[in-house]
Amino acid sequence: VQNIFIRIWQNRKQWNPTISLASYLFRSAQNAALDEIRHSRVERENANRILDLHGEVRTPLDQVVEEEMRREAYQAIDELPEKCRTIFLMSRFGEMTYQEIAETLEISPRTVHAQISRALKHLRKRLAIFLQTIL
Repeated sequence: VQNIFIRIWQNRKQWNPTISLASYLFRSAQNAALDEIRHSRVERENANRILDLHGEVRTPLDQVVEEEMRREAYQAIDELPEKCRTIFLMSRFGEMTYQEIAETLEISPRTVHAQISRALKHLRKRLAIFLQTIL
């Protein structure tokens, strides 16, 4: 949030919002949170690749199956409705608590719980089908 205010201040001469300040700040904060989540995912993937290079020896088939599973999981996450996906990413990749998510998005913790449940149900169903086809 602080970075958003800094960016507004630095660009104050060119900044001309077409929407309310509250809406602009909310959307900016949401986008910044999603960017941070994506960035942390990339960092984790890179760390996993480094560990893979120095870890146990896996067969090429293991590596292909693992990569395919990862790709399928990300695709399943991308299929979630936007609100559900945002909440899921904040919870799982952003490592935020339900309460923190609720406060950030200005929704109730019960809504966060319901959205996480919906996302997990979708992922279980989607990945179960995938696992049946590869096994």
